[in-house]
Amino acid sequence: MEFTAMDDLSCLFDRHEKSCLRKPEKRSRKRRRVTFAMATEYTFQVGYGESTLPDGNLPGVGLCGTPIKVESSGVKDDSRGMVYRYSLRDRYLLLQRAGFTRENILALMHEQQKLHESRVCSVVEQITDKCTSRDEELEMIRRVRQCLMTSR
Repeated sequence: MEFTAMDDLSCLFDRHEKSCLRKPEKRSRKRRRVTFAMATEYTFQVGYGESTLPDGNLPGVGLCGTPIKVESSGVKDDSRGMVYRYSLRDRYLLLQRAGFTRENILALMHEQQKLHESRVCSVVEQITDKCTSRDEELEMIRRVRQCLMTSR
């Protein structure tokens, strides 16, 4: 069978295609609740995590290596969980326990500060290229710096 340009356009006149081109009808949103019957918990060792977002000047602590324990269990209907952040002292102790010396931690802190400054400069450069007025530029820089400082 030979392909022609008309075959290509015929789908546009098809009833199905026309219905697909119409704006979708607005459906009322229903609140949905998701529940789980089983949960699988993976336990990792904790160490220096380059993929973690650090808080403060101390390097981030994250999951290290492969899971050391995998456990499945049932989930209660009323159970709710929370995630906590490690304090600066906890992170320092975890890094020491992972074999980092004080000098290693200081070097990581210095590297992290340089990376953070580089990110700030890059964002500021993007802002100055896109903003039209000096006031708008200063306001955006202030907001970005505030945002980046809270993520540290």
